[in-house]
Amino acid sequence: MVLVVGASNQWFAQSLSALAVPQVGAIALQAKVEQLWDDLQNIREPAVLDFAWTLPAFQALHQWSKEEVFEAIARHHKTLESGPEPDPVQLRQAVDQFGHLVAASGIVIVQ
Repeated sequence: MVLVVGASNQWFAQSLSALAVPQVGAIALQAKVEQLWDDLQNIREPAVLDFAWTLPAFQALHQWSKEEVFEAIARHHKTLESGPEPDPVQLRQAVDQFGHLVAASGIVIVQ
């Protein structure tokens, strides 16, 4: 007979694993724009990007065209100004919760 004295985790093997999936395409460009945002936030016109394109800080963006980079910058500006897009699942849950609250309160909504 073998007796093991100690914590209960000695009885079970512990295994850990991790998987890193590289970002591709537009997702990778958007992530790079977010990473370089401190340098990119003042670019609001293609001419300004043309001027900044040769700076060493922007070398990482050269794998995409200037047009793609400018569109990603403009998209990020728009997202920051208008706020993020609502999550459709959370929006549906909020509508359902509101419907339940209205039904429980006895209020009748006429459209």
